[in-house]
Amino acid sequence: MPSLQENPCPAQSDPESSPHTVINRPQPLDPILTIQNFCKWATISRWKYNDLKRKGTGPKCLLSGRRVLITQKAALDWLESLESGGQA
Repeated sequence: MPSLQENPCPAQSDPESSPHTVINRPQPLDPILTIQNFCKWATISRWKYNDLKRKGTGPKCLLSGRRVLITQKAALDWLESLESGGQA
């Protein structure tokens, strides 16, 4: 009978093959994000985004007609501010 070392099961040799393994990979960030896409990227709800904006701690936005957009730089600056002691 082979040992586990000689014949590893797929879950041991490749964590992505296991149905129980969750791997969180950061998604590539678009140069311009809608609020919906920003919330998805930042893993926050739209309600939380609106709360952050009301408090003045959300990312900087720009207007394009009636659309509110967030640049990649603004999103990353916002994230950096959280890492350096800001609030979310």
